[in-house]
Amino acid sequence: VSTQSTGALAVGKEFSYLRLSTDCIETKTSAEQKNVEESVENIYQACLVRPRLKDTFPLHKVRHISYLKRGLCQLSENFECLDASRPWLCYWIVHSLNL
Repeated sequence: VSTQSTGALAVGKEFSYLRLSTDCIETKTSAEQKNVEESVENIYQACLVRPRLKDTFPLHKVRHISYLKRGLCQLSENFECLDASRPWLCYWIVHSLNL
């Protein structure tokens, strides 16, 4: 039940709308986004085929929560260039903590 193919695996119709739209203009950033999407898709598809595989991807919940809370207090050096996006980053951090 696939509509779009990337590499060896196919994307189901239900997720194809989530793909980045480049408007036929590829940039370094859009190429990286495409690589991330394909990487996530490969893991997702592998977990569908082998349901027990998902148990091999542990969620380090305490470490994630600690990382997110630190992000609410101060951005690391790597994120300084995104300082103007702080409200947006705060939104996603709080959303992640809510999950």
